[in-house]
Amino acid sequence: LTLRRGALAGEAGALRWGLDLSAHRPGSALLVVSVQRGGQEVFQGEAVIAVQGRQRPVQLVQNVTLDGPEGRAQVSLDPRVAQLEAPRRIFLRLIPGLAAEATLSLRGLARQPTGCFEQTTAATYPSALVLALGAQSGASPSILSEAAAHAEAGAERLRRFESPRGFSLHPGEGADPWLTALGLRQLSRLANVISIDATRLSRAAAALVAWQEPDGSFPIGAFVGARAPKAHLAVSATACEALAAYLQRPGQPDAPQIKAALERGLDYLVAQIPRARANVERAYLARAFLVGQRIEQAEALLPQLVSKVLRPGPELAKWSGEWSLTGAGEEAATIEATALIVQVLNGFEHGQLVREALAWLAKQRRARGFGGTQATILALEAFLAGGRRQAEGVLEIAVGRSTRPPLQLEQDLQIQVLGDNPAGQEAYFREALEQGLSLSFRGLGTLQVQIVAEGEVPYETPW
Repeated sequence: LTLRRGALAGEAGALRWGLDLSAHRPGSALLVVSVQRGGQEVFQGEAVIAVQGRQRPVQLVQNVTLDGPEGRAQVSLDPRVAQLEAPRRIFLRLIPGLAAEATLSLRGLARQPTGCFEQTTAATYPSALVLALGAQSGASPSILSEAAAHAEAGAERLRRFESPRGFSLHPGEGADPWLTALGLRQLSRLANVISIDATRLSRAAAALVAWQEPDGSFPIGAFVGARAPKAHLAVSATACEALAAYLQRPGQPDAPQIKAALERGLDYLVAQIPRARANVERAYLARAFLVGQRIEQAEALLPQLVSKVLRPGPELAKWSGEWSLTGAGEEAATIEATALIVQVLNGFEHGQLVREALAWLAKQRRARGFGGTQATILALEAFLAGGRRQAEGVLEIAVGRSTRPPLQLEQDLQIQVLGDNPAGQEAYFREALEQGLSLSFRGLGTLQVQIVAEGEVPYETPW
């Protein structure tokens, strides 16, 4: 944008303009001011001005859990919904059973891999799970095709971070032991759903073994060392899991050197059990023992894990996360610790505690995952490990005084749209906002209900 003005004779004061700009999206613009006298430019200046914009799209999600055989809830919509400008809509996502929570997340998270090594693995993992679950994920053929394309792209993109020493965070950087363990696990997962060169897999496994110390441990490395300096045991446990996953692949040929390295690593972890003080340390150790078929050692850690459970609400359970391997904040670290412990408890007689922890995890889901890359991966693994039950029964919905026809829940029922306001449903919207929603579930299992409001708000409005 350029503004020009011819200077009057004898004029020497400051020039001021009032400028009123609006935009649909926030951004900036360059303002150029030019002053001319006698056809010649005597002054030119420029400044970057911010454009706040007019409005922004938002999505507000509220989670409700209804447990059979008779679950009821009266839900008031979040008052921030009233700030939405037309077009607006409110709808419910009905998620029968906690396993469906995971598959719904998968379809939303599967995307084209981009970014650094960790971002690439986090973007590729959901696509690999969608393909592994196949029809069980509720995905359509087109979604499965898209997931296959993302998985192929992720496998190819991982080559950027590979070297003879393993995997690095960015191309050309030095390899890291923990990232090498994640890379081997990712390739092993992908090899179950797409074609991965066996030589590439064996090369990644050999690179990880090369990091192993004489006592069986694995070094913490620069990536984790800068983010979680106390995570030595967790890194060694992750490396053991990666080696076990590689060896347990269907059709995997005998690899005595890799197997010997795994046994040395597990022996080291057994000796370190007394040193494990944090919930997340014990969880990583126990999961490595389960994957590595050291069931007795995994079971020995259960009493300490169960005794540290927290109760954030009725029939909800979680475990505090003292730290995260990726340096994520407290919220993501707690999701990671809880998801790890769910995977451990699921292998033993702790079904009620697993269900309560999964119910808490379901409430932590956001539009793009569960608070961080590793937190999302671990949460999905927890749902798939412990959330196989589906809800069966009837859901009745009342919006204010208006009762909707009962919904007979089936395994594949995921989304039920309740309202689209632009088509003359303003009265419905107002009634739902003022009087709330009444939900009644009769049947067996657990039903996750997400109340979603979508629309736009002015940029200056807090959200």
